[in-house]
Amino acid sequence: MLKGNFIELEELVDNIKGLSKRKIMINTDKIQSVWPDGNGNTRVDLRKMSITVTDQYEDLKEIIL
Repeated sequence: MLKGNFIELEELVDNIKGLSKRKIMINTDKIQSVWPDGNGNTRVDLRKMSITVTDQYEDLKEIIL
């Protein structure tokens, strides 16, 4: 059973072949901060890590707030 509010995001992952994308589920209760990275992507700080997602900052802000 999932507890909390989850959203699906598309994460940018840097690997040997370059950047790839994968879908992830994030518990919004774990999000500490969100900001645009200047490249059209959004940085999301979680409690123990930071990720870059392709979702637009304004769209993500509306979902979280």
